[in-house]
Amino acid sequence: MSRIARHMRHHGRYPRFRRHGIQVDACQGYIRLIKHGHPIYVPKAVLVPLVQWLVPLIREMGPSFDPDAAIGDYLEFEESVRLAMRAEKRSRKVGQYQGLRRRPRT
Repeated sequence: MSRIARHMRHHGRYPRFRRHGIQVDACQGYIRLIKHGHPIYVPKAVLVPLVQWLVPLIREMGPSFDPDAAIGDYLEFEESVRLAMRAEKRSRKVGQYQGLRRRPRT
């Protein structure tokens, strides 16, 4: 009896892994990926070459690569640029109206 069959017999479902909103089910002969309720079925014939291609690529990334942190850093950079542009625009607007004076009321 395979590990998947033993897990199915004991738990009543295929082995499951969930992280970052993605659910992965290890079924007999295929892997099912589910995100936002949309399943993607990856057969074993495609999965093996895909893993063989991914492993060296992941090793090149190194342990320091974190997509969530990279996205957070980019959003912080974008926010700093936006605030700098806003400050520059305000400084131009203040200088534009410095020479104007109100007429005295009579």
